[in-house]
Amino acid sequence: MISPLLAQASIEEWSVGDGLSFIHDADVAADGMLFGVDEGHDAIWMSSPQFQYQ
Repeated sequence: MISPLLAQASIEEWSVGDGLSFIHDADVAADGMLFGVDEGHDAIWMSSPQFQYQ
């Protein structure tokens, strides 16, 4: 049985990285910051829901 709460769910996608990025193991911290490991660049990406790309 599917929960009726799923009908209220929403997904927001953020554009992060470039054509060589492979971001995985993303996690959201308690303060809302998003962290993800980028295997393509050996880097850790950090972003915030309050940050807006121009």
